[in-house]
Amino acid sequence: MNFKIFLKKPEVRDLIDSNTKMPKYKIESEIKATPLTTNFALVGLAFDYFTRFHIKRENPEIKDSIWKAEIVCNTIAGEDLQITPNHTIFYEPERFMHKRGIPTKNEYEIKCLIKHLRSAQDSYNEYLNGGNLSEKTIRSCLLLARIETAMNSKVYSDLDEIEPEDIEDLRNLIRAMPHDTFTFKDKCNIKPQLKATFLPKITEGDLILDDTLIDIKVTKTPTLTREIFRQLVAYFILYNYDGATKFTINRDLSNFSVNKMGVYFARHGIMYKFNAEDVFLPAAAKNIVVPMFNLITEDYHKSGTKKYDSDFQCYR
Repeated sequence: MNFKIFLKKPEVRDLIDSNTKMPKYKIESEIKATPLTTNFALVGLAFDYFTRFHIKRENPEIKDSIWKAEIVCNTIAGEDLQITPNHTIFYEPERFMHKRGIPTKNEYEIKCLIKHLRSAQDSYNEYLNGGNLSEKTIRSCLLLARIETAMNSKVYSDLDEIEPEDIEDLRNLIRAMPHDTFTFKDKCNIKPQLKATFLPKITEGDLILDDTLIDIKVTKTPTLTREIFRQLVAYFILYNYDGATKFTINRDLSNFSVNKMGVYFARHGIMYKFNAEDVFLPAAAKNIVVPMFNLITEDYHKSGTKKYDSDFQCYR
């Protein structure tokens, strides 16, 4: 299920728009990291990975979750790929390649994929242990982004062919980020999971710092568009509400531990936050929560089962 496509459906847009109001804001800021490439989505994903690197390095005690790049590798390589919470892997291709009838060419591509992931993990652990912010670190973030988007590909050997413009673009985004941007007092949750455990795992926000759900954008202008706003509202609902009890549906928005939303505009190095209670209309909780969950569940079941790839012997 593609959550961003889901949010563009007319019935979903209408549901959110009729129960919320856009916050009044004005951001005046000069761009600090002008785009050097057209690979906006790739660089954005890579910056998400660097954010995780940075927060974990500054706060070693926090718990990090599995990377989507690791999930992609696990899906393609199969059960004999084991990934630890510390982002290291154990892999025994001899045990499963021939057992599953993987052709020699595809076996080579899978081994390349694992090699790329291991390289990025090693770079991550070096950075956490006091290494400098080197080109190797930046390349590893871009490599993880390329792995994450390679789910439907059958060629992985060239994933480490990173364009120089992408490296410099990501470097500029990192330079534009104030050092204290992602600091927190009590709580940090990287890629937070949904409270509504009965729903399929479809998405997550980028980050929760204390009482604020944050999404990271690498857009050229620091504008809170209607599309970004809807995405934040949907993340907020899915994180805070279990969708099952009247108690949670009737709760005042300001009483949740996470009661603010925010966007970090990476190319400008600025964070914009607003209170949830300032954007939800009266009775919005009752009018939006259950219908939202119903639409998500319906769309998930309509999207169907993953397709089976006979060449790689896995579901994609």
